[in-house]
Amino acid sequence: MTGLVKWINHSGGYGWIKRDGEGRDIFFSLEDCPQDEKPETGDLLEFDVIENAKGSKAERIRILKRGK
Repeated sequence: MTGLVKWINHSGGYGWIKRDGEGRDIFFSLEDCPQDEKPETGDLLEFDVIENAKGSKAERIRILKRGK
């Protein structure tokens, strides 16, 4: 699945992705991003979606294209 980083809180370690073709944004944690590449607002990401007790979450995140 792919989507754009809509909002990110680096100090809190999390953010939201606007999924391509989907109505709902998805939560992600910076812990699920490669250590050498942290996403920024507007970046295009590729990711898998998992379901946990709190709902949907993006995992195995990879930056496809920098936004700005």
